[in-house]
Amino acid sequence: MSPNYCFNTGVTRLRQSWFWITVLILIVPYGFVPDAFAQFVTGSNGSDGAYNPTVSGNFVPSSFKGTGVANNVFNFTTITFSAGVTVTFSAWYDNAPVYWLATGKVDIETTLNLAGQNGAPSTTDPADVRIPVATGSGGYSGGVGGLGSQPATSGNGPGGGAYGVECG
Repeated sequence: MSPNYCFNTGVTRLRQSWFWITVLILIVPYGFVPDAFAQFVTGSNGSDGAYNPTVSGNFVPSSFKGTGVANNVFNFTTITFSAGVTVTFSAWYDNAPVYWLATGKVDIETTLNLAGQNGAPSTTDPADVRIPVATGSGGYSGGVGGLGSQPATSGNGPGGGAYGVECG
């Protein structure tokens, strides 16, 4: 025996329309505010104030005096990077992971450069000082390349790769 369905399609469509209109009226004013959905508690106490660099440059941890700086935890109130401002992390300033926390809005419209420096050109002059280049914060430098009488060196850090064989 098949069930007996009775539909009044005109009334059903009208009810569905009112339902979706009501949903849109309730959601549209609130649903498209990105801040409403992206909020969570970071644990920041705001002791480093607002971080808003206006020119490109290096992130220098020693320039902050907040409560977590000793552990590389930076407690900002807000973090705002305008377009065109590049912030670079370098092991020359700190070679440990960096933690940014904020009590308010975080708006990054630019580049955070974690790439480190390019390697130095090869040389056969034994008087040239060859040092590994600075990495991004929290990274390890690779080895120094060799050529002629200058031997290559292995990479640094845990699992630093062995140097290769000179080609050519």
